[in-house]
Amino acid sequence: MKAVDSNVLKFIGGLDKVFAIPPFQRNYEWSIEQCDELFYDVIKSYKTDKNHYIGNIVYYIGENSGASFSEYILIDGQQRITTILLLLCAIRDHVKNDDELRINSRYLKNDTKDERYRIKLKQTTFDAKIFAKIIDGKINEINENEKNNHVFKNYNRFIE
Repeated sequence: MKAVDSNVLKFIGGLDKVFAIPPFQRNYEWSIEQCDELFYDVIKSYKTDKNHYIGNIVYYIGENSGASFSEYILIDGQQRITTILLLLCAIRDHVKNDDELRINSRYLKNDTKDERYRIKLKQTTFDAKIFAKIIDGKINEINENEKNNHVFKNYNRFIE
């Protein structure tokens, strides 16, 4: 195993990357309090112009990696990566300008018609539909049952 110091936006950003959460990992369970803590840490980091350590991200290269896509299987850090992407969705949905397109193309989606690789983070089956609706900006399609999901609650908290 090799440890590399990296910026989270550089890690998730770029073209043709897909991150997958394996089925044996837990569903997304971060609380609003954990999201608040991350949010305020990011704000403090920005104001002080200092890096914020979000913890280790452990992954391996998936067997679907090839010439057109790199697949990263997340072993540790999926809760943090999901939360950061939800925060980016909230920022995107708040700014509604050219930054919206940049956030989508750099951090949330790949430019492909292949549904397997369109959304950069493949969630567990339990969270996949609600997460895709948020990534696609289809908030109005979220039903009452989905509003109880941690993915929606935390996205909504970031919107607030």
